[in-house]
Amino acid sequence: KKRVQASSQTGWFESNSFVMPDMVIGEGNVHFQSETAAINAFSRSGSADSWQKNIGEKCPGNTLLTLSVSAALAGVLLNKTHTKGAGLHFVGDSSTGKSTVAEVAASVWGPQSFIQSWSATSNGFEGAAEARNDTVMILDEINEAMPGEVGKIAYMLSNGMGKQRSTRTGAARRVKSWRLMLLSTGERTLANIMEQAGKQVTSGQLARLLSIPADYPYGAFQELHGFASGREFADHLKESVQEDYGHIGIEFIRSIIDSEEDLPGRLASIIDKVLPANPRSTESRAGKTFAIIALAGELAVEFGLLPWSKGAAVDAAKEAFELWRNLQSDPVSESEQICQSISDFLSRFGDSRFSPIDNPSAHSVPNRAGYHQTIAGERVYIFTKSGLEEAARGFGIRRIFKALDEAGHIVDRDPGRNTKKTRTADGTENLYWLKKPL
Repeated sequence: KKRVQASSQTGWFESNSFVMPDMVIGEGNVHFQSETAAINAFSRSGSADSWQKNIGEKCPGNTLLTLSVSAALAGVLLNKTHTKGAGLHFVGDSSTGKSTVAEVAASVWGPQSFIQSWSATSNGFEGAAEARNDTVMILDEINEAMPGEVGKIAYMLSNGMGKQRSTRTGAARRVKSWRLMLLSTGERTLANIMEQAGKQVTSGQLARLLSIPADYPYGAFQELHGFASGREFADHLKESVQEDYGHIGIEFIRSIIDSEEDLPGRLASIIDKVLPANPRSTESRAGKTFAIIALAGELAVEFGLLPWSKGAAVDAAKEAFELWRNLQSDPVSESEQICQSISDFLSRFGDSRFSPIDNPSAHSVPNRAGYHQTIAGERVYIFTKSGLEEAARGFGIRRIFKALDEAGHIVDRDPGRNTKKTRTADGTENLYWLKKPL
């Protein structure tokens, strides 16, 4: 008897089948069956040859165009290279061509409707991400996102896992999952948006959505390929992506299925080309993201899908890595961020929210974060758990203590514990004793 398997999401099914909303590429008797079909998002128009002539040939010499097309293809490689998703965020003033770059990336898979807005709910993002599994999710205008949620959303999309929810009867629903690359545009960086909402951006978030400035001689472009202005060049691309779309991604999947390439090995060699010597942890993760994007572009060139010279995608990735690294105003580790946050907190509230531990009236301090005591001429701060978590907002208490301990800022604790049992005006409490990080 005939047996048909159902897949609730796009992407790789087993080893050599790739499920699309309207077709299955490769082997296997599998049928796409999902409430979030996104069939129109993966539709096709024109031809691959026309796309190559009118769009693909206009990418060389333009770092962001080369990077965006390569990134649009890179999601196909995540499963094959055992790599987690991540994203690029093109940052620049209004009318610089960022949205045009996003539209060119979208044309790899479908029409302009493939692009979505940042102004969606977390639930909406989960459904859309699952419907674009193993491809790319493109979000335009980060300014439209809710400032307090943007960091959480970027983290969720990169990590590939939705929220755990229950049914009306209390049973656990199936958790949505996905693997994809994320492309985003906006006039501000992720850090700028989060700071507006009073949120602490973490190095993990910065490494998952990499901000690239769109600041070239013609906005997002460097080479106009004979057009008189950046506007004319952008208008040509905008017209072209409305005529030709949806072919390159499908042909790339077919080529990957037929290829016997050692993809993890190729990725490792490109990582070595992208990363500098002795990279920081965030740079290592960012470098791997740029490397898999470069690998996708180089493979597409070898497959005859992109009319570029060999090495063009790697060169674009290396340049973008340096642009990202130069844009980091504070490229520090999470431990350094924690120590800096606590130092800033103590500079602001060291006298107003802390009182002498031996002062009988100490309990009168409003909104207390802890106490202080002078030991050997140096003030020691004695934090409550909630005070320490507030001082390093965005990190858990174990991670905070680890950072402080590794940096040598913990001055006292009970054997086998992170805290010291301390007598205060309100009784005995387990508190954190540390000196102010410099």
